[in-house]
Amino acid sequence: MRELCGTWPGMCFYAEVFGQVQDLKYGIIPGQYQIRIFDAWDGENWREEGWGFPYLVPDLYRGPYLEAEVRLWIDGKSQIYGADHLREGIVIQALPDRYEHIGRVKLKAVSSEYLSRAKG
Repeated sequence: MRELCGTWPGMCFYAEVFGQVQDLKYGIIPGQYQIRIFDAWDGENWREEGWGFPYLVPDLYRGPYLEAEVRLWIDGKSQIYGADHLREGIVIQALPDRYEHIGRVKLKAVSSEYLSRAKG
């Protein structure tokens, strides 16, 4: 993560830490962690694409918001760690950017499989 921050000084990354932080380890050994970036702010603009950031969350769908599409993608196997791991959820972002009273519209929809797991 130091390399990431050193490569893009002043960039504010919005990410999720995973590995040895909950019951789902995703093959990460004790004492190590990983991140997945879902957004970045350079002080003036949101920059999640086209900058070559490593560790980006996978882009599963682009198109109009449809509840049926969300339901298709929210559950399933991890796109990062494959068939042995469940998908925790998906990030939903309005395109083009939209702002409401809470701020920029970007949410995480958590999968029912993740919520109903044995230690959930």
